Amino acid sequence: VRFSARRETAAPTIVLSGVIRTSPELYVPKGRDGLSFIVDGLLPWGTTTYDRKAYQAQLDAIAGTAQLGTAFRLEVQSKDFERGVQLLADGLLNPAFARGGFDVVKASVLQSVAVANKLPKTKAELAQRLALYGPGDPRRRDVTETTVAATTLDDVRKYYRFAYRPDETTLAVVGDVDPARVENVVRTYFGSWKAAGAPPTFRYPKLARRTTKGQTVTVKASASTQSEVTLKQVFAMHRSDPDYVPLLLANTILSGEGTGSLLFQELRTHRGYVYNTDSSFQVDANGAEFSVSFASDPKNVARANAAVVGIIKQLQRQPLSVVELQRAKALLLAQRVLPLDSYSGLAADMVSGVLYGSTSVSERWFWTALLQTTPAQLQHALRRIDADHFLRVIVEPAG
Repeated sequence: VRFSARRETAAPTIVLSGVIRTSPELYVPKGRDGLSFIVDGLLPWGTTTYDRKAYQAQLDAIAGTAQLGTAFRLEVQSKDFERGVQLLADGLLNPAFARGGFDVVKASVLQSVAVANKLPKTKAELAQRLALYGPGDPRRRDVTETTVAATTLDDVRKYYRFAYRPDETTLAVVGDVDPARVENVVRTYFGSWKAAGAPPTFRYPKLARRTTKGQTVTVKASASTQSEVTLKQVFAMHRSDPDYVPLLLANTILSGEGTGSLLFQELRTHRGYVYNTDSSFQVDANGAEFSVSFASDPKNVARANAAVVGIIKQLQRQPLSVVELQRAKALLLAQRVLPLDSYSGLAADMVSGVLYGSTSVSERWFWTALLQTTPAQLQHALRRIDADHFLRVIVEPAG
């Protein structure tokens, strides 16, 4: 188990935030999609030491709160840190996986999947993945009622032993506690945790990148009166790429300021094409996804789509003013810094890199790149986006 600690004395409390790196789409057995949901859902149902009610009673006795799963968390008073970590470790390392709990959790997951898969939004998300990623890509996998129903308690135990590993676990502790005390507690309660078998590689198969060539996928929604549109593109990128921070700034300019952002001002305020709009830019170990979404009257979809493409092309042709870029930098900085005002925010930030399969990008590098980004660099980075070849997914009214 890798861990880090930061002492803060504003309050006599401690927050522990942890992540176990996993990849269900790579490692859940074929035909068992949804298995990871059941495993995570079963953890709060008791350990080999305490049943469900008794475990919660032990936490209540120290006024502590715990969240179990591949993303886990503990909040406890400083004086009860040792006991809190002992209970957290018991929940993570010694799950009961009792038949009764399994039946309840499986039924709950089955019901949730059955409801979700009937929603037009879920159908659109699946259609989007199938269009973006070619045959053989794990991101095409789908959780269905059939795959959940096929899952057994033995599947749960096997997957838990594979996925819950100390060598893929990182935790951070923030609060009124000495780092030496943290090290002793972690070694005491997690030190005997051993991994079984070879570690996962998290490598996706090498497949030819799929091009959408401006493809449109349409999903009908009988209960809708408006169209919901997503324009998406995937491309190769990692977080240490020189274009990463400029594209974060570009996304901030497009939608980071809510009603004051470029997309909202152009599409809603000035032209009246949409009810709302947003953009997203995400990078993980497998590449980048950029998207723009909006909701509009069906008759305005084509106009709004053309306006989005025009906005992006304009940013690619003409650099922003220094003043506009400075405003975006200040907004992105505030979005990154404000969550660090709490113990929870600090602890979550300290383990956030694990979720993306990398901790190689240092905070110093990020802030330096943010401050030094020029209008020309942002303009250059935006050319990674081919505005003429978005995959367009439209959820539109039926009939």
